[in-house]
Amino acid sequence: MTKSGTTMEQPAVTGDEPGPRRRWAPWMQLAAIALSFAVIGFVAGWILRGEGGTVTELPPASAEITTTTEPDPGAEPQTQTDPQTSTTAEPGDLPPRAEVSVVVLNGGTVNGLAGQTAETAEALGYADVVADNAPTQEGPTTVYFTAGNQAAAERAATDLELGPVEQLPDSGDLAIAASQAAPGGSDVVIVLGTG
Repeated sequence: MTKSGTTMEQPAVTGDEPGPRRRWAPWMQLAAIALSFAVIGFVAGWILRGEGGTVTELPPASAEITTTTEPDPGAEPQTQTDPQTSTTAEPGDLPPRAEVSVVVLNGGTVNGLAGQTAETAEALGYADVVADNAPTQEGPTTVYFTAGNQAAAERAATDLELGPVEQLPDSGDLAIAASQAAPGGSDVVIVLGTG
């Protein structure tokens, strides 16, 4: 090429010289790193999981805790005067779980808790277990019994680690909720509280 009498030479390009380097866009670098971690995680999970892929579910642990206290020699013996509240029944007095019908009412603020408690009761062998809602019950969870079913309520309270045990009122919001959940009646009504 000539430009106003001057000749300009173009450098010759040979195959041995590298051309200009292209840089990866930042998103391509991040994508490559993410893909690398995904592959490494998949392989590591596959190796750690082992062959067969079987999972063994262990039964829930159960332990009985017994505490004994020495009575205070100067204290008077305590007696229970409330006929609606129970202490404990002797093991021979407890009815078989399969003969006890249970209603679990959620009077607390945790959604699905009545269903979970009902599943636990069914797994223990209780019959005709129903889960439903109740009016909000401030305070602890209470296990109620209907007429003649105090021992059944004490067994359920012990098995499910709930309490106290009281007689179900004949009227009121709680009695209505229990009868709506089990129109045919129930031996034990568990009302899950907020505390």
